[in-house]
Amino acid sequence: MSILQTSLLSSFLISTKVGRNSLLQPFQFGIRHLKVRIKPPQPKLSEIKWKFDDNMDYGIYSASSGYIKEASFEAGRVAIRRLTNVRNFWVAEATVPVTKKGIGSRMGKGKGKLHHYVKIVKPGDKLFEFDCNNEYLARAAFRAVTFKLPVRTKLRIRPNTQSDKI
Repeated sequence: MSILQTSLLSSFLISTKVGRNSLLQPFQFGIRHLKVRIKPPQPKLSEIKWKFDDNMDYGIYSASSGYIKEASFEAGRVAIRRLTNVRNFWVAEATVPVTKKGIGSRMGKGKGKLHHYVKIVKPGDKLFEFDCNNEYLARAAFRAVTFKLPVRTKLRIRPNTQSDKI
């Protein structure tokens, strides 16, 4: 074997050790990652573990996950108040602060100011609960609240616990 042949053979062996399949291919640095963010599929209504809490006659529960702003909760509260004319209801609280930097500010220079509050919602969480004498008005309020929220919702009517034994 000549010196030229041994040098070519050694360069070929070195190149194959670091990840090159042939001399014409470039080196591969690490693993190529997929750049697309894939959301997990939303569960079906039958697969959700509902956290039913029958304190009042009607409850609105989330059927999907997401962030709900404090303003959306307030809009839903106003819709329930206007349509059902009840004063006794429960609303979930948005407690997670979200910060945001100014539009014209450049990168860096610390964290932004407090912008709004959100609630991180999972499927089955309770959003609203209210009492109402009329089921038609309660369903109308549910429909109005559903349009104001960014998640899928489900209406829960408290089952009758009275026994019919006489």
